[in-house]
Amino acid sequence: MKHLVIALISLIALNMLYANSINNTIYLHKNQNNVAINKGQQIRINDEKRKLFFQGYNHVTNTITVKDISYRVIYTKRKKIDYNVSEINRIQLRLDKTLIRNILLWYPNFIMHGYPAILLTGALMRLSVAITGEEVDFIAEAGYEPKDEDADYSTLKLIQLTGIIYTLSTAFINSWPTAKKFGKGQWLSIPLKGDDKWQIKIN
Repeated sequence: MKHLVIALISLIALNMLYANSINNTIYLHKNQNNVAINKGQQIRINDEKRKLFFQGYNHVTNTITVKDISYRVIYTKRKKIDYNVSEINRIQLRLDKTLIRNILLWYPNFIMHGYPAILLTGALMRLSVAITGEEVDFIAEAGYEPKDEDADYSTLKLIQLTGIIYTLSTAFINSWPTAKKFGKGQWLSIPLKGDDKWQIKIN
């Protein structure tokens, strides 16, 4: 029991130390010039074309954490990637204003994220009916009307409810950040190596 308590205290201390070492904003500094990068801003690392979202800088490990959000039809892939600053030749920071375009694209992007998931829900519901032999009339992709008022449609209801919750949650969570990635963008390239390099500061 004593060892368990010590291990737990050590784990909590390490987590607190790690949390205190993460900075959500960094400043790229050269001479009198400062460029801020805040959590959620789009950046590109080195000469890669992949658009990433800045998450933070760990001044203890000297690493920059980014999030790669990519649309994959049925789901949206979210992956955190750590780059040691020694691996980074340059950071490209997106400068163009995307708010109005994001607002206009949000609804069609919401549909794009949600529609495949609701189709999958409907397919699972039809498979369930084929297996159980329940008698229903299907309406649209994932709606139905029972033919037998006394029958127990709990499995079908569970599939429908789960599918609707997943569809709405994945569409709400992912439609905004993926909308932000549309367009080529205007990028400011800031070198971290060479004679013209900038320095990373945290305050």
